[in-house]
Order: sequence, then structure tokens, then C-alpha cells
Amino acid sequence: PLSNLDSLLREEMRRELRQLLTDNAITVLYVTHDLVEAMGLSERIVVMDSGEAVQLGSPDEVYRHPGNLLVAQLMGATNTFEGTVAKVSGVNVEFESAIGTVRLATLDSGLRVGDRAVLAVRPSGFRLHDIGEGSSWNHFGCTVARSSYTGEMMEYEVLVNGVVIIVRYPFAGSRLISRREAILEVVGSECWLFAIPDPGKDSEILSP
Repeated sequence: PLSNLDSLLREEMRRELRQLLTDNAITVLYVTHDLVEAMGLSERIVVMDSGEAVQLGSPDEVYRHPGNLLVAQLMGATNTFEGTVAKVSGVNVEFESAIGTVRLATLDSGLRVGDRAVLAVRPSGFRLHDIGEGSSWNHFGCTVARSSYTGEMMEYEVLVNGVVIIVRYPFAGSRLISRREAILEVVGSECWLFAIPDPGKDSEILSP
């Protein structure tokens, strides 16, 4: 509903709508494709897919614990990598993908070694380091192909083994130069692992 407004007016209208709903104790069904609108105006979110409700919860619940790959992508996890479960040890899973082996902790180790899966990571689920920084786990050599400064945020397009990854986090006073070699860290708490389902079956999630 607010998509045709400029950014400043859109923010103002979100505040006005939220205040109106709060002051008058109004229950409203608000349909949007905009994540910021959904998170900022809602007390409960229903994610729909092909006319069916696939997840219901508070904004925090849906954002932090997406129930399937579609919900994760709608909640901003736009970097996805297919691969194979290489090791399961208690709550810890090692996942082999095109960017390398990613280790993450899960609430439910439902996947087995050899299962195919998809790793979904938000742009905020990465960190960039200088060469030589950090440990070996979840750290991968990369090339910074592009960097964009938007005021509050820095966005990077990096390449790991030929795979394009979008990285975004708050501007910290320094800027990497394009074509610079760096280390990309995958933050285990900011990624989700989903089984690649058989046709007609729902995805299974391993959440951090």
C-alpha cells in the first residue's frame, strides 16, 4: 500500500498507521510484499504461498525461525547454496557446498550424512576480514567485486569459487576496495539449512 511513496513519506506513514492502530485498538488485515512494512506494522505475520498459510507467528519468530526456504527468502535470506550434509555430530552439522564446508549448530539434527540440502543466508549473515584474520572454520577466501556505500550500510558483492554472494552490514568507517582479496566469514547463527524435499513433500528445517 505504501510502495508508491518516496522513502521519507513511507517511513512517516508507517509510523502514523502504527499509532492509529495502537490508539484505536483496531485489528487490521494488511497485505504487503514489503518486509519492512510487515515487520514494522504487525503483531502477527502470516506468510502465504499459493493461497495457503505456510507460517504464522510474531515478527520476531518468523524472522528468526523461518519454517521453510520460501519464508527464509521472504525474510531476507537471499543467498542460497545447494550442497550435501557431510557430518552430523549432535547439534553440529557440516555442510559441503560450492563455497566450501560450512559448520553450523542446529536445534534439530533431522538431516543425515549424504542428504541434499540448501543453505540460506541473509546478506547480514556474513563478515569480511583482512587476509590472515579469523579462524579456519566458516572462513573462505574471496574477491570483493563491488562495494556500495548507502550512508548507513555497506553492501558488497563478493566471489567465492565463482559464486556471487551479497554481503550487507552497517558502515563501520572503513571501505573495502573493489577487486581486493579478503576473507568471508559465514555467521552460523544467521543461516538456515533446509532439506531438498522429494516432489510433493515439504522442506525440513535445521535452524540455528
